[in-house]
Amino acid sequence: SIPFFNDMLMLGYTTVFTILPVFCLVFDEDVDKETAMKYPVLYKSLLKGRELSAKTFLIWVTKALYSGATIIIFSILWFENSYLILESLSFSILIIIEYVMTLTEITKLHLMSILTTLGSLVVYLVIWLALPELFGLHRMDSWMDTLRLLGIACISYVPILIIQ
Repeated sequence: SIPFFNDMLMLGYTTVFTILPVFCLVFDEDVDKETAMKYPVLYKSLLKGRELSAKTFLIWVTKALYSGATIIIFSILWFENSYLILESLSFSILIIIEYVMTLTEITKLHLMSILTTLGSLVVYLVIWLALPELFGLHRMDSWMDTLRLLGIACISYVPILIIQ
């Protein structure tokens, strides 16, 4: 089998590009500390470690499969001229959706959440500008390609947002 993304993009995705959004999710809280201490019975089930049920896991897997399938299918349909463009555009769409999902999944939007997401986006853009041959986005011919990229991102994420 041939991997869809090159090794450097995968390394960047698992380390540099998504590390700050993870911290964004770690600092998210449903309620403030005082409310949790005031009504401990409501949060007793969390102490048992049952936050992740089979239903929650299947919802996450379904979202991931839908996003991944739409990204790949529409990238192939709309950018059929080059594998290198498919790779870089699909990766960029994946990064965009990751950042948007992070902001929409959190319960309480904090300044830290916004800063970590913007920081990740800045890191992505700086590396994109510093290593253009890695991403191959310089092969995009027109603004129409950029609109297609944003269109695929919307097709991939908006239905998930609506259902949520």
